[in-house]
Amino acid sequence: MARRPKPPPVDYLADGGTWPEGPFTPDAPTYVAPLAELAARLRAETNRRGWSQQALADHTGANLNTVNYVLLGKVIPDTATLALLETRLGIRLWPELAPPPETEDARHTPG
Repeated sequence: MARRPKPPPVDYLADGGTWPEGPFTPDAPTYVAPLAELAARLRAETNRRGWSQQALADHTGANLNTVNYVLLGKVIPDTATLALLETRLGIRLWPELAPPPETEDARHTPG
């Protein structure tokens, strides 16, 4: 059975929102916020280096259309693309996970 593709993150922008700043609709899947952060980090690094999208693709070996679509929120990049960009740029693009909220059980654990 073939998997149905997930909608691109930009599809979850709330009315008046802009990619990657948001805001996003309440029903946005969990992958939307990290991908927005990834796009913002990639855009900031590209700007910091004074590169165009073409220069970014040339320096990293990433496909120009993929770079464009990631920056526009039109695609969910695969792990190979993420690894390529992070390695070639020498920066972390995928956001760190927030620590899980403290649960009632954790607060009352003897120790």
